[in-house]
Amino acid sequence: MIQKQTKIIISLVLVFVVIGAVLYFMNYKVQMSKNLPANISIDSYQKEQAQKLISELKDKLLTDPQNLYLKRDLSRAYYLIGELDNAEQIIKEIMSISNQDLQLYVDSGRIYEARGDFVKAEEQYKKAIDLMKKENESIVASEVSQNIPKDFVLPKQNENTKENIVNFTPTPFTSLAQLYINQKKNIEAIDVLNSGIKIIPSYPDFYLKLSEIYAKTGDITKSKYYEEQFQKLVKPK
Repeated sequence: MIQKQTKIIISLVLVFVVIGAVLYFMNYKVQMSKNLPANISIDSYQKEQAQKLISELKDKLLTDPQNLYLKRDLSRAYYLIGELDNAEQIIKEIMSISNQDLQLYVDSGRIYEARGDFVKAEEQYKKAIDLMKKENESIVASEVSQNIPKDFVLPKQNENTKENIVNFTPTPFTSLAQLYINQKKNIEAIDVLNSGIKIIPSYPDFYLKLSEIYAKTGDITKSKYYEEQFQKLVKPK
């Protein structure tokens, strides 16, 4: 009888141990996921690769400590694994040296957005957009003064140079628009996407997002129109 009770007690203890281990593991996974930005989802392999990249970048920076490109890549790697403090610290360090690269403001905005500070995220995205608009105005003014043909293609930036040239990228517009969409600020999102179209009219995602927004708001006519524009851009030539 005593042996039977002992076996029952041991069985119950084992059951509680197993349950406890399962709960601990589940809680651990939840805590790990909380450390990652809301819009980033990486598996264990991807996280391992990101950490490997961090180690490699740190080694390179030991021999080239002033390389801002390496530092920006390091900040992004930290962001991907949810180490937002490290990511932000590096971005601020870079911006104290050079603050004319709009992608720095986009990266900064993403860090704030991952923290849930949408006001500061919005500010950073808008700064990136302002930089691009100023550069666009400068180019337009130059074309007018020099009578440059409208179909003239600007030379690409030499990747080996260290010049802080503003690249025409849709990222600031799409990041800010998505921030507004997530907050259900559809009018603001539409305005941002239309601003993006004025500068980069050939970027398909602007039209796709506009189509999706208008579909949600019930404006089927505009939704269909922007869907058609999207299809024209992505259609193989």
